[in-house]
Amino acid sequence: MKSIIFAVIAVAFYGTASVVIEQKLVKLHALNLLIIEFAITLLLALIVRQVIQATTASENLAFPTDKATWISLLILGLIVFAANYLFNSSLTSGGNAIVITSLMILMPVATVLVRNFWVKEMPNMYCIAGYILAALSVLLVAKGSIK
Repeated sequence: MKSIIFAVIAVAFYGTASVVIEQKLVKLHALNLLIIEFAITLLLALIVRQVIQATTASENLAFPTDKATWISLLILGLIVFAANYLFNSSLTSGGNAIVITSLMILMPVATVLVRNFWVKEMPNMYCIAGYILAALSVLLVAKGSIK
């Protein structure tokens, strides 16, 4: 249940961030926006880490020590950078926040496809039906949002 609450809050924050970018920060270059976002994120992460480490002895906040984990983290960092840059670019290049964020409905579809490729499985009929419904959802929201 805790993970669902976290995800719902994150979705609300991403939605709010999208509107702020569309309405107030659209003139910034996507790369500058990304640098500022990541700088603030890094600063806050370091502060929160220090607070947790100082107040909770049971939390294990040790950084990984093995090379394979660091390589995975590097790849993850590149993927997150690219995703955020492209998302910011979609908003700062004139994209409608409602249409752009409605495309996020397709995130479970992309996740399942990547996971199926990763573990070498084929999607089942429920997943395929979900892909079709997700695509229809995006089309309906986009059509309803265009002025």
